[in-house]
Amino acid sequence: MSGVIDPQTGTVSVRAAFANPDGLLTAGGAGNVVLSRTQANAIAIPRTATFEIQDKVFVYRAVDGHAVATQVAVSRLNGGKTYVVESGLQEGDVIITEGVAMLKDGAEI
Repeated sequence: MSGVIDPQTGTVSVRAAFANPDGLLTAGGAGNVVLSRTQANAIAIPRTATFEIQDKVFVYRAVDGHAVATQVAVSRLNGGKTYVVESGLQEGDVIITEGVAMLKDGAEI
């Protein structure tokens, strides 16, 4: 693995040896490496349900008919289309997933 990260793309060069019985990759070819992981009892939310303020990620929870901005810690899945919530939400919390850009904290929903 190269120690140099391309600042434009966030990529790094890696050389790997692995079985290629069907010849899917040829010499000089390129591909994407997908690292999978399993996380039990996770809360997954769509990225569209979030908004960012100064590098902090928030969602709007529905509480007593009002939108309440709540900071969450997340990690990205599916190329950033989905987030796994590390903290900030609990099972049973109701969040707003569409029209987030038009809401304000405390807005009636």
